[in-house]
Amino acid sequence: MKAEELQKWIGSDQHIWIPNCVKIIRKDTSIEQIEKGRERVTIFHTSIGDLKSIELLDTSTLSWHPKEYPVKNVEDINLMTMFLSDAKYEPDDAQTEKANALIHNLGEDGIATANLGTSPLMDWLQRIAGIENGLFMLMDYKENVDALFEKMHNAMCQCAKIIVDKSPAKVIYSGENTSTPLI
Repeated sequence: MKAEELQKWIGSDQHIWIPNCVKIIRKDTSIEQIEKGRERVTIFHTSIGDLKSIELLDTSTLSWHPKEYPVKNVEDINLMTMFLSDAKYEPDDAQTEKANALIHNLGEDGIATANLGTSPLMDWLQRIAGIENGLFMLMDYKENVDALFEKMHNAMCQCAKIIVDKSPAKVIYSGENTSTPLI
């Protein structure tokens, strides 16, 4: 039974993901994603080097899991900080129109939700550096990681403001999966 069918059967509202209504503008960096089958490669391009991540799709859960993390050393931390520093966040009117159309079609069968993402620490451990390497770099390169976390936090705050101001979503999620054994 699909989640949508289960929610209808038990009488709960569906939580329907809508676009976040945020666009990212870059001047000196870019991001490229290539999907082939169950593999997704993301390349973060900067003027002084690139970072690459590889994720594999788990077809039973339809979720992506890291195979290769983009940040492996202190130079990579600095490249990722440069990549994030180049991003500017603005409202995306086209995505807002799409979100409004989805809500209109949803009617009374559910609630519109937006995803803010995860905290810098969770993103760092789960998608950017990995648990083991990420924890070592937190200790060995504290100032570099702190600078990256500051950029990540500022980006999340800018996105949150735009989503709150522009998105028609009634619920905004910020999913975390941290726990004491993880850290």
